[in-house]
Amino acid sequence: MASGIPTAPPELEGEAKAEWERIVPLLAEAGLLTRVDRGGLVMACQAWGRWITLQAEINRQGMLIKNRKGMPELNPLIRRQDECVSQFRPLLQEFGLSPSSRSRIKVDVPPPKTKVDLFREKHGG
Repeated sequence: MASGIPTAPPELEGEAKAEWERIVPLLAEAGLLTRVDRGGLVMACQAWGRWITLQAEINRQGMLIKNRKGMPELNPLIRRQDECVSQFRPLLQEFGLSPSSRSRIKVDVPPPKTKVDLFREKHGG
């Protein structure tokens, strides 16, 4: 599998880019990320960014807005936000970012290097 940390595409902006910068080091440290994971991670970050943007607008407008007849109704942005959650949730599970999915992930982490291993690396042996 292609090892290494994927690079963020230039299209990621705002909250999506902030989520990339937050999550990539954590996934890499846990051994759950390689370069081939870039596409899925981009989609997850984009869905998160859209959710945050929608939440800011919902906060501004309110959960309830008046319809054409002046009657209160649920802000339609909430439905769009639910769509983001529907997109985001399976991607979270793919990367082990929920407690239940994390419990099912098995990562082969190499054992810690011994002093002999470190000596051999340093001295070419």
